[in-house]
Amino acid sequence: MKHLLDDSRRRYLFEYRHEGAEWALEIRARNLDDARGRLKAMAWAQYRGEIEHSGTIPGGGFLLRITRLLQHFTGNKKESSRKI
Repeated sequence: MKHLLDDSRRRYLFEYRHEGAEWALEIRARNLDDARGRLKAMAWAQYRGEIEHSGTIPGGGFLLRITRLLQHFTGNKKESSRKI
């Protein structure tokens, strides 16, 4: 999750039909060409298991705001290396 804290990526919506129903897929990418490239790359995806539970992990919050504020004032725009 290299770009976990990078909110510059846009959200693109792709629709498709499967077994008589319409479905949609959201892809976060830098631009439309990047989103289309990511969609094509999914043809090479490998099954890793069934997701039984999901939830939201807060990515913003107080500490992130302070970090960004300090980066703004110090001029340090280095990308975060935080991983989950």
